[in-house]
This record gives sequence, structure tokens and C-alpha cells, in this order.
Amino acid sequence: MNRGRLDFNIKKSGNVLKHFVIKSTKECGIDLGASVDEPVTADIKRLIRVPGSLHGGSGMLVKKLALSELEKFDPLNDAVVFGERPVKVTVSKTFTVQLKSKDLRVEEGIHEVPEYAAVYLICRGVAEYGSRRNQPNPA
Repeated sequence: MNRGRLDFNIKKSGNVLKHFVIKSTKECGIDLGASVDEPVTADIKRLIRVPGSLHGGSGMLVKKLALSELEKFDPLNDAVVFGERPVKVTVSKTFTVQLKSKDLRVEEGIHEVPEYAAVYLICRGVAEYGSRRNQPNPA
């Protein structure tokens, strides 16, 4: 005897259960559908970012934000963690970005840029650390 318990087989309930679930969720204003960004969902490296770590594609700080902070958050300013120390990079293609409220445009060749810009350019795949002139030629 099952006092106070409702037992039924979900597989055998068929359309009846489906009908009640859909009806009750609509009445409560719940949408059972979801839009999924498939490339992001399938790539586990994109799903979890540990606050305080660096984002591998930009060198920016991963920050935990409250919903109320989101509108004012400017990642190209607020998540920049590296300093102003000049760093030499070898740029492989022209690239333009605004970081720390400063416009940065680099063309192919060797440039000296602030450290935060060097990290960003390297992470974006448009620059390498240092200058090729200083690297030994392979024999």
C-alpha cells in the first residue's frame, strides 16, 4: 500500500503528462525552450571561467559581476590588468583596438607598446613577444 504517494510510470503516461507540463509551465510564465550557442556549449574551455584568472583569448581579467554591474562594465578598460611598461612585439598584421580608453593601431613590424597592449595583441594572435631581429638565426 502506498499511502500519500502517487506512483505512475512516466513512459506510460504519454501525452497526458506532456499536456499538463506544457499547460502548467505556460500558466506560470515559464518558457521551456532555450537558445543555445552551439560552438560555446560544445567547447568546455569556454564554459567555465574562474574569477581572478586571465582569459586566454585576450589576457583580460575574468571578473565576477552582479547583474546590476553589467551595464556599466567596459571589459576593454575595466578588465585590463597589465601595466604601462613598454614591451617590444613583432606584429604580423595590422590591428586596431581601444584599450584603457586609448586607441591603438599597429601595423606589421616591430613596435614598442604598453605591456597590457602587448599581452592583448599576443593573445589575439597578431603579435609575438620581442623582436625577430634579436632572435638568433637557426643554423
